Amino acid sequence: MKTTIPFIAMCLIITGCTERHPVSPLVTDDVSWIPNMSIIGNGYQRVEMLLDEVPSDQIIRNLKALTIEAQKLGETQYTVTDSLFVLRFVLSGYTSSPVLEEGADYLVRFSAEYRSGVVKKGNAVSIHSPEIKGKVLKQIDHPQPVSGVSFGGPSDFAFWQGKMFVLYWTTLIQIDTSTGNWTVVSNSIVDDSHDRLQMTFVNDTLVIVSHNIAGDGPMTISWINATNMVLIKEADIYPGERPFISDLSNDGSELLMFVQHSASIALRFLRADIETGSIISEVPAPSGMHQIAVSNGNLWLANSYSYDNRIRRVDPITFSVAEEHQNPVFIMYELAWDGTHFWAFDYEMQTYSKLQLEGL
Repeated sequence: MKTTIPFIAMCLIITGCTERHPVSPLVTDDVSWIPNMSIIGNGYQRVEMLLDEVPSDQIIRNLKALTIEAQKLGETQYTVTDSLFVLRFVLSGYTSSPVLEEGADYLVRFSAEYRSGVVKKGNAVSIHSPEIKGKVLKQIDHPQPVSGVSFGGPSDFAFWQGKMFVLYWTTLIQIDTSTGNWTVVSNSIVDDSHDRLQMTFVNDTLVIVSHNIAGDGPMTISWINATNMVLIKEADIYPGERPFISDLSNDGSELLMFVQHSASIALRFLRADIETGSIISEVPAPSGMHQIAVSNGNLWLANSYSYDNRIRRVDPITFSVAEEHQNPVFIMYELAWDGTHFWAFDYEMQTYSKLQLEGL
């Protein structure tokens, strides 16, 4: 038996299907967008660029690829250094891989290739690729998963009695800096309800500050016997808030921290009693600084993401710069002092790097 669907019902079905499953927009002949850009910064053999005008959704559909081109001073042609086929990855800024020569001058630009075959060149901007100061004396590879133990990026690392200790979430490992071999010290150095862990050693005590994700989410300070990794005591600070710790160190008498409160994106520099965790003072952090280290009683601060990435010795009260040294690692994540040298985690290379800073 043949079933007949009324014309009006058929229209309603078609309309409903169209609303739920619209036809994908088609590529058009619009090639009006030109990829002009501005330079955000450059250094470490890289350049960071930002599009002056974000293309419309239709233009994005019309584009086949966006390429980055560089022409070294004295040469006659541009060389493609990168090709982007998913444009959303560059709308908020593009950072190149380390393809530029140190000490060389360049013209750099974007080039938009449309699906129709039309190519539009953006404006060319001149830059100088500066030389990298300082040296990496040694690199230790990020531990690889073994026997079911898997590591992400380190939460923090510090040195005690010449040994490197690294926190991966709540797992604490020890790395032999002479061989790169590692052993698990504790699979759960603090309760798993804690995250954003930062660590520092005070004599024979390991101090960990973390964000307690249970309850009202205060910051918790844990004092742990470093010889047997047994918990001594804990104390909460900022109860009723959800602050996050960015970095931790100590000067022998006070805990030093960068802290971000949930109500503000600005970092604060906090001093706390080394025995009780009671807050002594809290002031705005120096602009751009994210990392803390103490060497021989001196306070050092660093910016992890700046193209002029320097490690600065500062006045502990005013934060005025007493001396500064360029860091050869970019992007640096975490900073520690082993008694003779600074170490940094090289986020790009996924290595722990022993540094020799120029002039230090």
